Amino acid sequence: MKKNLVLFMFIASAFIALNSCKKEYIVAVNGIVQGTVFDDANNPLRDATIILDGGTSKTTTDSLGYYKISGIAPGQHFVLASKTGYSTLRTSFYISTPDEVASTTSGSKQSFDYYTVVNPSLFALGGQLKGYVYFNGYALANAKVTAYLDASYEPNVYTATTNDLGAYTFTNLPVRATMTIVAIHPAEPSTQGSYTLYSNGSGRVSADGVLWVDNINVDTEPLTFVKGDYFKFENGTLVNDAVDTTASIVLTFSDNVSQVITQNEGGYIGLYDYATENEIGSTITYSGNKITIDPANHLTHGARYYVAFQVYSTSTKYCYNNSANMAYSFYTKPAAIPTLSGTPAISIVSNALHLVTAAVNAKGYAIYASKDGKAEFQRIVDSYTSFPTDYSISSYAAGAQFYIVPFTYDTNDVTVIGNASNIVTKP
Repeated sequence: MKKNLVLFMFIASAFIALNSCKKEYIVAVNGIVQGTVFDDANNPLRDATIILDGGTSKTTTDSLGYYKISGIAPGQHFVLASKTGYSTLRTSFYISTPDEVASTTSGSKQSFDYYTVVNPSLFALGGQLKGYVYFNGYALANAKVTAYLDASYEPNVYTATTNDLGAYTFTNLPVRATMTIVAIHPAEPSTQGSYTLYSNGSGRVSADGVLWVDNINVDTEPLTFVKGDYFKFENGTLVNDAVDTTASIVLTFSDNVSQVITQNEGGYIGLYDYATENEIGSTITYSGNKITIDPANHLTHGARYYVAFQVYSTSTKYCYNNSANMAYSFYTKPAAIPTLSGTPAISIVSNALHLVTAAVNAKGYAIYASKDGKAEFQRIVDSYTSFPTDYSISSYAAGAQFYIVPFTYDTNDVTVIGNASNIVTKP
């Protein structure tokens, strides 16, 4: 009886030992990565290069886009898939250790083939990304624009700088990659604008390979123009575009504008009487970045009008929200321009500017100052109308220089600026 007990214990012990050592039969793992490389149309891509871990092994895809690399040690790895004319894509994968394999596998293999599949999709290069950056309604020059692609791309960061028109261009991008474009104000880094372009078609690729996205606007509308609300005369000379009663009204934009796209997108443009809001019959012509409005009849002297419009640039077919919805208000040239004559003279009396001689018909004065007598003069007062009450300059140090400029205006805000006075220096 004792012998049988000992024999039973021996057999049981041997059985337990054999089972506990089962996973030790897998003494090596042969890691294998394989797969198919596709292009952005989901077609197999032949002759693509596959590099393991930056250079430990290398192969190329066959006519079916297939590749295979074996003999990979357990652990974390990555492959770089690339081909001339296509993006480079980095994909990570993991090869299990012998213990990890043994815990999920039965058998008595000394070496175990561990397969993992990686199927990279490479996007063709050559796409361009174009747009504009604006700030407070003006084109923003020297803004840094960065395109951030997914981290799996190499490279995945592209940079550009806007030109004087606020335009930027990226070249040789993957044509269908998801990317975020960020614009940063050159003088105010905390002021930024951004736009995300998705590969699912939020951005569109044109037939010529040019990729357009929404304009990045740090502050305001993308399509802009600059005009004054009234017309100014200096020393009897017109210094900006005045609309005469027989003249054309010309609007200049930051980009070429399209009559066809404007109409197709529900845009509009019209000339209106400001007081009655009645539309004025006109002929409207599009040419490059300008729109010319020719009224059918003469406008009224000294009257106010406005142009209401929502227009689209020629690039709108490649982007969204590239419109400007605003009104441009202006006065026509008056029948008689306000008169202003004579040259004012000033002096410094008791730490204050003193008007010695006034300009004829002046309704106010702009005051200019140079703090050290060397730097450029800056306007410090726009419309000082209290002369002959003296203007205090006690906050300025000795050596500061000053002069004044007279102006007058009529009820329609047509402004005439006169001759500048003499320059005086604070003692």
